[in-house]
Amino acid sequence: MSNDSSEKKRLTRAWPDNERQEAREVFDLVVVAPENKIKSSKKMRQALRALLGWDVSKQELQHIISQAIVVVPNEDNNGGEPNEGLDFSDFLNVVTEAQQQQQQRNATQETSSSGGIHEESKATDEKVTKAFQLLDHDGTGAITFEHLKRASDLLGENMTNEELQDMIDEADQDGDGKINPEEFLRIMKKTNLYS
Repeated sequence: MSNDSSEKKRLTRAWPDNERQEAREVFDLVVVAPENKIKSSKKMRQALRALLGWDVSKQELQHIISQAIVVVPNEDNNGGEPNEGLDFSDFLNVVTEAQQQQQQRNATQETSSSGGIHEESKATDEKVTKAFQLLDHDGTGAITFEHLKRASDLLGENMTNEELQDMIDEADQDGDGKINPEEFLRIMKKTNLYS
């Protein structure tokens, strides 16, 4: 017996296993325990940035959610805002809608750009950017020791503090104790993790 008087529209999209797993990993990094739901637009925006590599404004996010999930307004949900958070299924719907909007945006940009960038290199850089954004979960623009420690713990990797610091030291070229996007891209290409 549920008090929830809202109805949600489910989008249909077949998610390949590897994409679904990547989406699950991002979702797991931003959910609020124990409910296992994304409960803030900030967290959802972080997840979209990590997964899709682009920032959305609060207004864009509201539009995406309204297109992906229809919530019937009632007095408990602020006129249609999902107030209980987004579960993984809702998250996949929002990501699907965001991808469609991103593809439309990219299609209009491609008609005005001249190309010139090798597509494979561009795809590699986009993957590295997504990985960077996933690690930089709070959007500081740099990966710190704390970021690596959090990721290591979340992934169940038993890395020592010394191993994590060694990773920072190897990538950190400017000596600030953090890894910026350029340093991250360089080390990822150097180690052939993304090539």
